[in-house]
This record gives sequence, C-alpha cells and structure tokens, in this order.
Amino acid sequence: MHLFFIGYSMSSFKEQLARDVKQVFINTNEFADYHILDGIELDCVVNSNSIGNRQYNRSSSFNEGIFEYDIEVIYKFDDYPYRIVYGNNIEFDGVHYKVINFAEDDSVCTLKLVGVAA
Repeated sequence: MHLFFIGYSMSSFKEQLARDVKQVFINTNEFADYHILDGIELDCVVNSNSIGNRQYNRSSSFNEGIFEYDIEVIYKFDDYPYRIVYGNNIEFDGVHYKVINFAEDDSVCTLKLVGVAA
C-alpha cells in the first residue's frame, strides 16, 4: 500500500540528511558555535575534551594508527569549501594549529588539529 499526501513530496535520504545537518547538528541553537577558520566565519561543533585528558608525553606510543589531537572541528563543507591537507598549518579562532586529519562525509567535514607555536 502506498500513501501519498497532497502537497507533500518525498525527499531522498541525502536531501533529508543535508537538512538535518543544517537544522540540527550544525545549528547554533543546538550544538554549533560561531568560529573563524583561516579567516572564514562559520558555524561548527568543536570538541576539545582531549586537552583535559592528556597527561602524557605527546610522542609516546601513538605510532600504530592512533593519533592524538587538541581539538576536533566539525562543519559543513559548503561553509568552508576547501579540502585541507594533512600537515598544513591552519588558524582557528586566532590560534595556530597543524592539521593531523581531515575527512569529508556527506558534506560534513571533520578536522583534527594539534596546536603549534606561532
């Protein structure tokens, strides 16, 4: 049995996901905050919990695919439409960081950064 509603169009999963990303996940009334990434203003979610948990030498035993980061930034690709290269330096909210991981999935980017001296 198929139900159709007058004036209602079914959207694809990807269209619904894009709406959810904008309206829920990367929404300043929900999870996101306003930040500046390399001079571009954008809304993003920032996870900095790893800073308080680190109580060991940065070079210790992270050579098997596990990496440590100072902050993780999650944002919409449309807000900062550049693929960021591993190892590059970037400025986030006036602080200099080195990129240790960049991933894009369904127009949502995840950027993992480690602080560097200016």
